[in-house]
Amino acid sequence: MLYYNIKLIRELQDMTQGEFATKLGVSKDMVYTYEKGKAEPSELTKKRIAKMAGIELTTLEKDQLKEEDLKINRQDKAPKEPMTYTPISATDQGASMAHAPGQDQKSETLEDAVKALLNNSVALKAQAAAIEKLAGLLSSGSGK
Repeated sequence: MLYYNIKLIRELQDMTQGEFATKLGVSKDMVYTYEKGKAEPSELTKKRIAKMAGIELTTLEKDQLKEEDLKINRQDKAPKEPMTYTPISATDQGASMAHAPGQDQKSETLEDAVKALLNNSVALKAQAAAIEKLAGLLSSGSGK
C-alpha cells in the first residue's frame, strides 16, 4: 500500500505536503496524488522516500508499514514557527538561508545552507521540466 506508506512517512517526519515535496523534488500536488493513490512516484522518488524512512525500496512498495518499521527520529516538537527567508540580491555574494525567527542566521552551517539550496534547485528543475513539457504540448497543438 504505497500511498498509505508515503503519507505515514511524511506525517512521522512532521512535514507538510509542501515540505515533503521540496525534499523529494516534486510539487505539493504530486505528493497529494501519491497519498491518494492517484499516481505512483517515479523510481527515483520512491528511492528518496525509502531513504528518508531508512527502509529498503521493496519494503516501501509491498507492505503496509507501521511506525515501528521505520527508522525515523521522531521528536515531539513544539509548534513550528513560521520560516522567514532572506532573498538573494544581484549584488549579494552569499547564499539565501532559511531561519526561524530569533535564530542567529550565522549559526547555520555551510552544509545546511548547501542542502537548502540543493533542495530548492531540485524542486525548481522539476517545475521547469513540467513547464517545458506543457509548452511543447501547447505548441504542437495537443493542448487544445
